Amino acid sequence: KQWYQRRVAITAGVPGYYRGQNPKFCDLCSASYYCPGTGLIAQCTSCDLQLQQSDGSFTIIKTDPDCSRSKTEFSFGGASDCKACLPGWACSEGSGLPIDHENNGTHYIETCTYEACPDPIECPQGASCRFGLKYNCGPGTYSPSGKSCLFCPPGLFSNTTNSVSCKCCRPGYESSHKKNSCKPCAFNERSDDCDSALIPLL
Repeated sequence: KQWYQRRVAITAGVPGYYRGQNPKFCDLCSASYYCPGTGLIAQCTSCDLQLQQSDGSFTIIKTDPDCSRSKTEFSFGGASDCKACLPGWACSEGSGLPIDHENNGTHYIETCTYEACPDPIECPQGASCRFGLKYNCGPGTYSPSGKSCLFCPPGLFSNTTNSVSCKCCRPGYESSHKKNSCKPCAFNERSDDCDSALIPLL
């Protein structure tokens, strides 16, 4: 059963498959490669289309003169073409992985170029990193460690992006619902300092 999942008993080309050692069967295109459906196979970073011989070796049959392959394309196998590296991923030599696979949400990566992907960057203060991408902390939130954006506590606010800490509301004021500004305390409440909760007036 597993053998038939990997092979198709036809001789015509099928996208995502290439002609294997046995010319009566097409094998599933390998990871890091693409198979356009002509029976040939090529690595994601190459324009050289190859044919597998009966002894298992590969021979270059055709080189597309108009082909221009990025060095940061990848495939997981069974592909008729390779894909551009995804945001938050690092790709090279036809393979790709999200950088969170190794960095556990502490790093992010800038967009890969045609030639290469940059090294992961440690997530800075005032931001949060998830799935290899950086998200700036918006007004009302802060991030002292670069791990996650937190809402300002009661009595404090943040009215800028990328805040590392929150600022105190002045006495007699409380933080707004979104924690991005301060507003006067209600008629029957007061606020004495930055850390205190609202105190009902007796």
